[in-house]
Amino acid sequence: MDDLEIKIAITYKVPKINLTLNGLLRGLDRDREAIMRAVVGKIFEALEGTILKPASSFRLKKTRFMYYYSLFRRFLGWRRLHRRIWAALFILLILASLVIPIPSRAAVVQAATAQGSIIDFAAERWNLANAKVTDVQGRKALMGTAFLKDDIFENGVIEVDFLATTDRARSYPGVIFRAAAEGAWERVYIRPHRQALYGDVIQYVPAWNGVDSWQLYSGFGATAPAAIPVNQWIHLKIEVLANQARIFLGSAPRPALVIPDLKRGRSKGGLGLMGPLDGTSYFSNFSFRAEEGLAFENMPYLDTSPGAVLDWRISKPCNLSAIDLEQTPEAQNLGEPAGNILVSHNEGRLFRITPSGGVTKILDLTVIGRNIADFDFIPEKNLVVFPTFADNRVLAYNIPVLK
Repeated sequence: MDDLEIKIAITYKVPKINLTLNGLLRGLDRDREAIMRAVVGKIFEALEGTILKPASSFRLKKTRFMYYYSLFRRFLGWRRLHRRIWAALFILLILASLVIPIPSRAAVVQAATAQGSIIDFAAERWNLANAKVTDVQGRKALMGTAFLKDDIFENGVIEVDFLATTDRARSYPGVIFRAAAEGAWERVYIRPHRQALYGDVIQYVPAWNGVDSWQLYSGFGATAPAAIPVNQWIHLKIEVLANQARIFLGSAPRPALVIPDLKRGRSKGGLGLMGPLDGTSYFSNFSFRAEEGLAFENMPYLDTSPGAVLDWRISKPCNLSAIDLEQTPEAQNLGEPAGNILVSHNEGRLFRITPSGGVTKILDLTVIGRNIADFDFIPEKNLVVFPTFADNRVLAYNIPVLK
């Protein structure tokens, strides 16, 4: 069979540039692969300088084609197909290779140094109380959570390399930016352990008072899938302008996630790295720079149901019968709130938020391992009632400070 002579007839048309390529190649069956490569070369030779510009693009497209060609031979088996059938399929593969990128986990890996001036993980620059500086794969690396001491970031580019040592355990390495002293910040982090199951490997989440709310932020503008190879340094770049941001992984020219609406609005603040201290992830080559020349597309139109309330303020307590609905709250001395808001956290903490923005923790059930699902407040008895996640118990606490 190896000495069987084969012939390949090719007709390739590109109507937009009025190009038609006709050809006939012949040879022995044992030279089939060399003949296939010759076909590829002739087609791309005809196309070079027309729809494939520049030359580097031509070489990239050819490489993509050979990837699909090798897969096709492996799984379909050229020898068992009639020569006219596989010749037609061969042409379809060429067309597909022009527009379809090669899927690869390695696409996100980039061992190159982050752009800009690298900031050393030194105690003079960083608060390292919750972090450890070590050596990983010949690099100076940081493990844990650390904040820059004196730097303020508003608009610009943040870059860092991170490495995940496992995709089985939870890790969450990420970057904090525009951090305020009260524990309010914007955060982007990675979930390596979810890449085989879910499409939220990359997560954006805002935080207020040290508590984020990732459960509320999913899908468009908040989460995105990604391939995170373990034990390899991966470059993470964040571009920030006004109330928008873009997230890039590796050397990819397109952002993995676009955030059209940073929930804390236009602000400025500190920078930090947040990760575990258990050796499941590390940071290296951190840098940032101010850059006002970034350009973003306009925010997409937010299509909401008619009558939806998107923003509100809280007034001081008052009787409904005393309110004139035809006047503004300010005109009735209702604009400056005097009440408090109670906010629970599902790990078991209850906070009071004052009108001026102050936050006071008034109850902490984490010390007894009670996670709370919700709560109810009975004002006349100053009683807070909690249903719990575990063993279907209900807890009640009398808190006089709520008077």
